[in-house]
Amino acid sequence: MWTWTIAALIACAYCIAKAVIDIRARRFIWGIVGLVSAAIFMLWPTQTHVVKVDLPTTNQ
Repeated sequence: MWTWTIAALIACAYCIAKAVIDIRARRFIWGIVGLVSAAIFMLWPTQTHVVKVDLPTTNQ
């Protein structure tokens, strides 16, 4: 599970770095594509483990 999360963060960092390089080189379309790609990587849901705990109720 953590392997894919770390891989997605590395890919996101690459997309952001490439977008900054492209925007500074005045390649605005490629910069926007890089930023959108980074946003997709950050907003993509990752698998998590959910624990549900049911507490007993007290009747008073």
